[in-house]
Amino acid sequence: MIKSAIPLVRYAENKVSINGALDKIFGLCFMEEDLPLVFLSVLLTTRPRLASSGKTTAVAAIDWAVKDLVNTTPVLGKLSKSSLHELSEPLTRYPLPGFVVLLAAAESAGIEPRLRELAALCCLLFLLIEEFFRARESTPVDNKTALAYVRTCSSAADMASTRPEPTPMASLQKELKRMKGATLSAAVEDADRIVALLEAAREQVAGAKDQHAASLTMTKLQNPIKDRFEALNRDLREASKQQKNFGKALDKSLPLRPIPTEPTALANAEPHVAKTIVMHLFREGRFDVATSFLAEARENGLLGGADEAEDDFGTLEAQFTDLYSILDSLRARDLVPAMSWAARNAEGLEANSSNLGFELNRLQFIWLLKGPSVNGLPDDDRNGLPGALRYAREHFWKFQARHGRQIKSLVTATIFSPNLDESPYASLLATDSAFAEAANSFAREFCSLLKLSAESPLYVAVTAGAISLPQLLKYDRTAKARRTEWTSHDEQAFETPLPRRMVYHPIFVCPVLKEQTTANNPPMMLPCGHVVCRDALKRMIKSSKFKCPYCPVEGVFKDAREIRL
Repeated sequence: MIKSAIPLVRYAENKVSINGALDKIFGLCFMEEDLPLVFLSVLLTTRPRLASSGKTTAVAAIDWAVKDLVNTTPVLGKLSKSSLHELSEPLTRYPLPGFVVLLAAAESAGIEPRLRELAALCCLLFLLIEEFFRARESTPVDNKTALAYVRTCSSAADMASTRPEPTPMASLQKELKRMKGATLSAAVEDADRIVALLEAAREQVAGAKDQHAASLTMTKLQNPIKDRFEALNRDLREASKQQKNFGKALDKSLPLRPIPTEPTALANAEPHVAKTIVMHLFREGRFDVATSFLAEARENGLLGGADEAEDDFGTLEAQFTDLYSILDSLRARDLVPAMSWAARNAEGLEANSSNLGFELNRLQFIWLLKGPSVNGLPDDDRNGLPGALRYAREHFWKFQARHGRQIKSLVTATIFSPNLDESPYASLLATDSAFAEAANSFAREFCSLLKLSAESPLYVAVTAGAISLPQLLKYDRTAKARRTEWTSHDEQAFETPLPRRMVYHPIFVCPVLKEQTTANNPPMMLPCGHVVCRDALKRMIKSSKFKCPYCPVEGVFKDAREIRL
């Protein structure tokens, strides 16, 4: 029945049958989002009902027309697989009735250009086949003409199967490639040639014996200089042209869309934002930039509590200066500063159940075991196999309780010291990425002892914002279209799929009220161990007592304990 609505025949000559098909379709009470509307728009050649046509429905409809309809229709299935790309140009220049509506409807639904073109080409193919058979019935046509005509029509089906699917950034990538090709290197070469010509002429003039020879040299110089200047201007114009074309392609591929500008929670928190920026600069080791930023922030009054902030920033700068000094030593494969810091902070590392101390000592043992030919250390009894065994006796005993098994494996590996790379312990003793991993672990543990996260809060906030921005823009457009507003203050109106490393707090949903807990409505653990939110607990209290909704235990409000997530 849906196939009966496809424009296989002209509407003017088949009003009765097409109207009958439309009556049957509307008699089944199709909604505006249903499949037939895309094809009905082609028949009716009007735009009503198309604004609400969903993208998913339209894509499915066009995909069905391109794949199933072309493959199952006998006439189309017998067409040859030739390639004739000129067929798409007349469709763009001289659209037949109905195609303008189809393309406009598909574009308004957000369907990608390739699928829009394929759908229109399929409709054009039907009309060309119809015209061919109509002409064949009325006027005798020889076999060669008919075959050529049918092959011309078949190019649309061939395009549907052979044309590569363009990416949304295809035009931008194409212009970028052209811009890279039109570099200033040719213009620089032209300028160098002009300089060379002028220098050669200067030498000839300086060595000329009379005024006539000097004038002749200058006369001969005019045409080459003129040609080089013209070449220079051409190269500069080409480079400028490609840069402008890339700018236009950039604006077309990445149009500026309005971003919600409503006041946020950070609108009046400039001191906190400034401190976060300074913290980020310290963590990145950009101490000179941080100092300049602090001076400008102080001048503009962006820092609250100047004396306290000054002390905090001074302490942070000194601490992160030590961090980057140790990281530089680790990159230079010097473990001594890092191990000294770990020894000084052994108590704090142990409280955090950190393995940093053992990992650094393990790496130092492996580095000594590699010998002077690899580590570049002096060739004495404190290097190579003797030095590694001596180091193990002096330091590994401190880690015997927690890492005894690994220590045994390391010591056993010394048996293969003449040929470590081909031993069964080669992977255990590999140092290709060990120092980089040690640097990352050290930075992470260093920040942990300072009660700081492993990653910069500014980096995490910006990254999470970039991930959620597309969903926010989509929600904003949908909300404006439906004339609704975001009414929640403590949570987003949509879910943002953040990576696991950016999820810092567990989430608890109250089993009674079926809503997520917040800071103002935290989870409360009852004396029996069951957990509900505070609002649910208050509703359960009757006569100063409550009964657990999941067991017979009773209690009073003060018996419940707040759970901090």
